[in-house]
Amino acid sequence: MNSDRNQYADDHLMKRLSVLLPPSLLLLLSACATHLPPPDPAAWVKDCVATPIPAPTTDQGTGPLLFATTRLPDCRTGTFDMSTERANTIRLGWYDASEAVKPGDPVVPNMAAEGDWWDTLGQQLVRGNGRVLLFVHGYNNNFASPAARLRMMRVAGAFKGPAILFTWPSQNAALRYLWDETNIDWSQAYLNVMIRRLAADAAVREIVLVGHSMGARSVIDAMEMLDAAGLAKVKTVILASPDVDRERFGQIIQGIPGRPGIASGQRHYTVYMSGKDGAIRVSRGLHHYPRLGSPFCLTKDKYQRCYPKPSPVVDVIDTTAVSRKGIGHNDFLDSPEAAEDLKLALQGKGGAQPGRLPAVSGIEETPVGEGIWRLCPSEGCKPIRKKQKN
Repeated sequence: MNSDRNQYADDHLMKRLSVLLPPSLLLLLSACATHLPPPDPAAWVKDCVATPIPAPTTDQGTGPLLFATTRLPDCRTGTFDMSTERANTIRLGWYDASEAVKPGDPVVPNMAAEGDWWDTLGQQLVRGNGRVLLFVHGYNNNFASPAARLRMMRVAGAFKGPAILFTWPSQNAALRYLWDETNIDWSQAYLNVMIRRLAADAAVREIVLVGHSMGARSVIDAMEMLDAAGLAKVKTVILASPDVDRERFGQIIQGIPGRPGIASGQRHYTVYMSGKDGAIRVSRGLHHYPRLGSPFCLTKDKYQRCYPKPSPVVDVIDTTAVSRKGIGHNDFLDSPEAAEDLKLALQGKGGAQPGRLPAVSGIEETPVGEGIWRLCPSEGCKPIRKKQKN
């Protein structure tokens, strides 16, 4: 409960900061934070003990959720606790989130022996027809919140295969944005190794990658850097509230001179964005250029909306009209309409689907292109701007 209140407080703080403070001051606050490294990391892990992974008992027989982490564990108290420090290797584990119905609910991590972890993955792959879900969380997170969100995703998408949380040493602090940027960049090589290892497993038929917020940046970097063998099994990529440079995403999708873009049939991207996303608004101020997670335009027309260029390999879903809670940064699970759409995306379905309406922009509500959609509440979307009476 306290963790849930802390998360709400962080969301509220980000919303207030995005309005009250200029990006330059936010940057300064983040850069000036002080922190000391752990005095003896070896002492933190020497008492870490692997726990056998239990057989499936809940969640329609899919069993415990798995994780791979670059966080340094702290086992000095006799428990396997996740710290905000960097580890020097990937550690594997599992958790039972059957009682976690929302982010902020307690989730207990357990370390697993490597052989046990991969054996469990193989058993879950059989039930899931060879599909595996890999989720990379974003900035300002502890372990429990994204762990609960992965469980929500698995249930919402009726996903029967293994679900893996890739958790990196986010500082879980609103004013340590730059620290998180540094740590997720540092963790990139480990994520690439994990994806390659999954792709090399003969039992893996398809890898579904989901990146939220800053985690979407890591997912995109993985897609750009991994070899063809790894990419061949990554057929579905979902970017939720992506804290990503919109033009950089366009470079990867559309290509640049000397490097082709993504061909239809290789893999499909689904992007969820909201004009009410206060966290992305702060990021846009820090980075100057528009972010993929917002339909913001570099114009004076506040009624105009801008999106990535239409592409046959991308569906863009504007959730502005169905944003329900907080700062619109978690619509992909917090909004019922978006969660229903996410279910289709997790199943690999793209294009025109129930609930998706063509996105529009400007006073005249002009359609913005193929593959650019909006979600509306049951009573319908309100006009972007009411037309003036003559």
